[in-house]
Amino acid sequence: MEFVFDNDENQDGMQDDLNFASPINAGLSQSSSSSTRRAGRRSMPQSFSDIEFNEPVKRSRKRTTGPKVNYVKPVKKKRKTAGASRGFEWSWTKLGWAVCGVLVLRMFFMESGVIDYYSMNQTLEAQENELQLLRQNNAELVGEIHKIKTSRSYQKKLARDHLGVIAKDEYLVLFSRESVISSSI
Repeated sequence: MEFVFDNDENQDGMQDDLNFASPINAGLSQSSSSSTRRAGRRSMPQSFSDIEFNEPVKRSRKRTTGPKVNYVKPVKKKRKTAGASRGFEWSWTKLGWAVCGVLVLRMFFMESGVIDYYSMNQTLEAQENELQLLRQNNAELVGEIHKIKTSRSYQKKLARDHLGVIAKDEYLVLFSRESVISSSI
């Protein structure tokens, strides 16, 4: 590393005192010291008004060597030929769209298509509701069977209601139909 201070009094003597040359740049210090003597530095400014600023270096733009690119191209009109008057012509794009249309229609209307899916979905929901009702009725019947097996009073009630059984201390009174009709008038 080399430190060079230019001074008007002792230009060569000062450089020899402050020349710290390492083994790496020992060869460079000889050549650089001669260039610094020639290009000497200006004197130090005494006040802020003496400071001068250099203008930034102006660099020219690099020009591309390729052709100029035109992004807007004129539209070429097709000439009408005798074959163009035929009307509709098949192309690969039109054929592809036709196949896609057929596949979409098939997806909607085939046997297990979208419409069939929604109808089966509604049937499934109805059957699930019916299953819930059956499970609820089964739970009620299991509870009633348990009550019939365990409760003596419930057994008597069912025998009276469904079988017409009466106790020993009760009397059965039957009314004729004619008297029922006349009493209601």
